[in-house]
Amino acid sequence: MDNETQQMVKFIGETIEVQMAAEPGGVYAPASFTWRGSTLRIEAILRIFAEASWPKTSRTRGWWQKRRRTHWIVRASDGHSYQLTLDRTGSRREWILLKQLE
Repeated sequence: MDNETQQMVKFIGETIEVQMAAEPGGVYAPASFTWRGSTLRIEAILRIFAEASWPKTSRTRGWWQKRRRTHWIVRASDGHSYQLTLDRTGSRREWILLKQLE
């Protein structure tokens, strides 16, 4: 793979604040996020996908232990693409800036 087709990925893995919004008649989606004191506007949602799995260390498989995450690949106002992850494991709802994609 040459340098032009290689996508640069930078792992971040930090908790962020996400502001949600919905267009009239639309669904709620991330509109902006605050990371390290800076707020970035989301200009485009490029991809959404969900993940559901049990922790590898779990001996039982109760519904309350299932890890549920929704991933949003977005283009932000700084021109970079990011992967935002909403972790809905148990009663927790936590947004994580997982990585910068380019």
